[in-house]
Amino acid sequence: MPIWVTRALAMRSRRRVERDLRDEIGAHLDLLASDYERRGFTPEEARLAARRDFGGVEQIKETHRDVRGLRGFEHLWRDVLFVCRALPKSPGFTAAVVLTLALGIGANTAVFTLIDALNWQNLPVRDPDSLRLVSRIRLGRTETGFTYPQAAALRAQIHGAQLAGYSSAAFPLLLTVTTTGSLEPPISGQLVTGNYFNLLGIVPQRGRLIGVEDDRVPDGHPVAVISDRYWRRRFAGDPAVVGTRLSLSGTPFEIIGVTPPEFFGVEVGLAPDVFIPVMMQAAAMPVVGDLVVTPNVNRTWVQLLARLDRGARPEQVAAQLEPVYRATLPPVLRNARGGVEDRIFFAPAARGLSDLRVQFSTSLFILLGVVGIVLLVGCANTANLLLARAAARRPELSLRLALGASHGRLLQQVLVEGAIIGAAGGALGSLLARLLTRLLLLYASAGRAPIALDLAPDMRVLIFTLTTLLLCTMVFVVVPAVRVARVDLLSVIKNINEAAGGVTRGRSGRVLIVAQVALSLVLLIAAGLFVRTLLNLTTADRDGPRDRVLVVRVEPRGSNQRGTPGMSGRLDRLYTDLMTRLRDVSGVRSVSMSNVSPGKPESGAGVAITPAGGVRIDEAGPNRPVASGQAIYAGYFDTLGIRLRGRDFDERDLQPSAAPVCIVNEAFVRIAFPDDDPIGKTCISVGVPRRAYTIVGVADDSRYTNPRAPVQPVVYTPFLQANTGRGQMILYVRCDGDSQALVARVREEVWKADSSVPQYEVRTLAEEVDAVVVRERLLATVSTAFSILALILTAIGIHGLLSFLIVQRVREFAIRIALGARRVGVVRMVAREAAMLVGAGALVAVPLALAVERLASRWLSEVLFGLTPTDVVTLAGATAILIIVGVLAAAVPAKRASGVDPMVVLRAE
Repeated sequence: MPIWVTRALAMRSRRRVERDLRDEIGAHLDLLASDYERRGFTPEEARLAARRDFGGVEQIKETHRDVRGLRGFEHLWRDVLFVCRALPKSPGFTAAVVLTLALGIGANTAVFTLIDALNWQNLPVRDPDSLRLVSRIRLGRTETGFTYPQAAALRAQIHGAQLAGYSSAAFPLLLTVTTTGSLEPPISGQLVTGNYFNLLGIVPQRGRLIGVEDDRVPDGHPVAVISDRYWRRRFAGDPAVVGTRLSLSGTPFEIIGVTPPEFFGVEVGLAPDVFIPVMMQAAAMPVVGDLVVTPNVNRTWVQLLARLDRGARPEQVAAQLEPVYRATLPPVLRNARGGVEDRIFFAPAARGLSDLRVQFSTSLFILLGVVGIVLLVGCANTANLLLARAAARRPELSLRLALGASHGRLLQQVLVEGAIIGAAGGALGSLLARLLTRLLLLYASAGRAPIALDLAPDMRVLIFTLTTLLLCTMVFVVVPAVRVARVDLLSVIKNINEAAGGVTRGRSGRVLIVAQVALSLVLLIAAGLFVRTLLNLTTADRDGPRDRVLVVRVEPRGSNQRGTPGMSGRLDRLYTDLMTRLRDVSGVRSVSMSNVSPGKPESGAGVAITPAGGVRIDEAGPNRPVASGQAIYAGYFDTLGIRLRGRDFDERDLQPSAAPVCIVNEAFVRIAFPDDDPIGKTCISVGVPRRAYTIVGVADDSRYTNPRAPVQPVVYTPFLQANTGRGQMILYVRCDGDSQALVARVREEVWKADSSVPQYEVRTLAEEVDAVVVRERLLATVSTAFSILALILTAIGIHGLLSFLIVQRVREFAIRIALGARRVGVVRMVAREAAMLVGAGALVAVPLALAVERLASRWLSEVLFGLTPTDVVTLAGATAILIIVGVLAAAVPAKRASGVDPMVVLRAE
């Protein structure tokens, strides 16, 4: 057996080895004593003589321990035991450093976990690397959707690959659900082709999945597969759920299976509650008509996934699809130049598709930088605490040196202490990371369906956490370790009672505090920019209390095809009846409708911006500036709290034969009538048929319909006069009191007016806007929270350093006061020290912030709104806050310094 193995085993069975060593030495002593007794010695004399001949027992034991064991590992193990005994004796210090590291490591791990789940994790399907998304380049732009006939033609004529289709996230499927005859909260769904699950290799948890036989005949197989989450949420995990019938959008479906828990679909972040065959599209979505039998060329709602055959080349397979695709184009597009230039290609789909990836990736990387800075601040603070601890232990370390310990042994003990602190912080940080990850995900889901991500840590997350922990430990241990390595035995022996090394401690502490101040100021600037961006997006108008306005999407059957003869009149009668019903509800102040909301900012047909002199209908050419059209009903401005001059629409404007009238906003007036009153003037619709609208009112600018966009010119027209083929509307209900108390009643009245209307989630206008600016709110909230944490750590660091320096200079302060110095002067000295620290940190922070801004200018430009990264107000505000924190942190040490009693200090001398 190798000698190192023997030694390692000896370390593991230390007590047995010690017992064997003691017994062996005892046997040697007994033999020597017996020999002396045979020579005539008494037993006592024999034992003494044997000990003299054998030598020092403890020295021999130590020699044998060094030979039998691994001396370095034994010393290391002893240091570990010593640190584990010593740290609990300083609970305040231990809790401070462990919690600081845990928060920093936990926050970084949480954000990285979200980044990993959103960007880098493969789909939980069979062989994800072989998956491709069928895409096309049209007029220089990449598109992925196809109409159903296009998708069917491509699937039928492809060679070298299998294709499966599903409804894209751009074509949301929200389903009205009833199971026991009563209306339930709407659920999300997805349409899939019969080979969808087979191509992905999904195995059902219960029952079976949708197959090819379920997807052959339009409206022929009303079957559904539910997700594991919906199964547990709605059916409490009932194993007999297969065979249960539920009504989706008024059509009964039979549940035939349950997907496995890890499968959320291929749209990352989305988690459909139910999957139904593509052939059931008309039954599930009556509002848009039958897109399978009578497709709409503008509805490219089918996404195609491909799994290539072994040996097939993506370029060759894609090339064979191009003529097939072009043959499915309508003549108007086939003859256009764009139709000839269309190209099909296969994009990698191993990580799935995700609009969330586009929306949140930049924000999450910015947050990773923010929490990374917080971690550096925490490391600096921990290093300062360890420096203070090393200064307090200086006499002990010097005594160890005097007793024969080497600098290497002392350094090893300090490193072991740092490693144990880091390990404890990392372990607690890993637990916090799981909580913070779910909190961040919950916050990012505000105002939308819950985001579904696989948050189980993978190898990337593990490597990131361990690397972060290792780097942090090295950062906060290196300064105290260097300090311990420089312990001078002679200087301490000269004055063992004095806390020697104060100058070195002060210099090292000042450097760390300046770094903390600089990093904290950078964080404050970032938080200020994100908070002001959020304020710019949410408080730039005067629309009144948004939490008292309910928002409901109303999409009756056929509302997507308003151009059908008689459809506009039917929709108008339905909408008018619905608003009449709601006006009679107690607690409702006003009701109106519009085709635009924050979550649905698409407007109707454009209206030409005409100059002050007016333009005839035939003069409104295509190059004239165009305002967006918005279809509304009377009472819209009062319901949303938008000020209006002139008049609102009334009954005479809502008749089918009424003269065309409109209301414009101030942005329209600034362009078309900058020096004139627009009321009574005309503007002209761009669509067909063209109409000349008479302006009857001017509304204040309002950005709530699209908070991220600058204010645009808008023309408001009555619903029946709107020049658009889309009849879906948004219902707005302003309440006198608590709007949540009326949600159930509003849903009931919509159901009574038309039971075919999908019951989408009823939300307040505030929630609707929050859902649009959730990215900005996430950045503002998280950066502010961690900026406050960094400020607290910085304040603690300033307070601790100044307190240490005051202890070092207490004799100086006593002498100054004894010689007549005013106590105010002593306070001024401490304040000057704090000001120098904050000022030096600010001087470092400004160029650091500018460097960060230059490196991340592209990312920052995506998330900032209404200001630049070098905004002077934000810089000044952040600096002012930091100065205030520095003053507060220095207040207690300054008071302590000014309260020094010269007689007490000098008597001690």
